[in-house]
Amino acid sequence: MIDGELVGNWMAEGLEMAIDSRYPVRELGAALARQSERSRVGRVVVGVEGGW
Repeated sequence: MIDGELVGNWMAEGLEMAIDSRYPVRELGAALARQSERSRVGRVVVGVEGGW
């Protein structure tokens, strides 16, 4: 498992992550389907309104 603080530090130092697409949590099925597509370039982000 990756430490969130460590990743936060990397990002503060300039690390960038490519985001392929964003989905609301209610579309989790579509997000998971996109995650498995070979044409995906970057991360699939699932947003949770109001936090987790």
